[in-house]
Amino acid sequence: MSDSYWLGKSSTGIWALDFAEKYPSITVECLDANLEALPPQSWLPSNVTSRQFDLLQDIPDDLVGIYQIIHIQYIMAFVLDSNIDNVVQSLLKMLKPGGYLQWTETNINRYSWVTGTGEVPVETHKLFETLRKFIAQRGESRLWLNDFEGLLQRAGFQNAVYSAPEPRSSTLQPVMMNWIWGIEEGFGYLATRSLPSEMKILVENCSSNGRKLLKRRMK
Repeated sequence: MSDSYWLGKSSTGIWALDFAEKYPSITVECLDANLEALPPQSWLPSNVTSRQFDLLQDIPDDLVGIYQIIHIQYIMAFVLDSNIDNVVQSLLKMLKPGGYLQWTETNINRYSWVTGTGEVPVETHKLFETLRKFIAQRGESRLWLNDFEGLLQRAGFQNAVYSAPEPRSSTLQPVMMNWIWGIEEGFGYLATRSLPSEMKILVENCSSNGRKLLKRRMK
């Protein structure tokens, strides 16, 4: 059995490596368009391999129908309403008959703020509102995020289940720290591209603002 793990630009492959250590008899293949964040092959468990692959491109013949499990996460930055159907069909094509897809995603259309102090993270809120306006101006809508079950069922997946867990005390701080790091790396990368100056300033301010809120909570 093989598991295909799609690595995001800021990912280190932690999900795939943890899975591979727990299930050493299963082959885990890390696929991503950019593998720079992944540890070198000599550091990887013997049941883990890596391969450069862009899900937005055509599926190579040798990847068709070979995976029992595909785990994919946080690709909303690159997948729009205009290409989501092709992405889902590609994932379906890569699975064996009866295979499973696990997909973790952030819905930029629906978000809420959780802080240790109860204070509103002003800079972060401004950043996301500005980002949504920027996306709308470019015509890059992501309404597909609002209907995961329907999207997968229409593509041919069976028994699609959508789950949005409530925050738990044991995971709030790690999740928020991960989220802040994601902003620093993800939006930091975008800030080097052709973004409005207003958004670049917000990118620079929002992570330090979020860290202050978390730091006060930890004292």
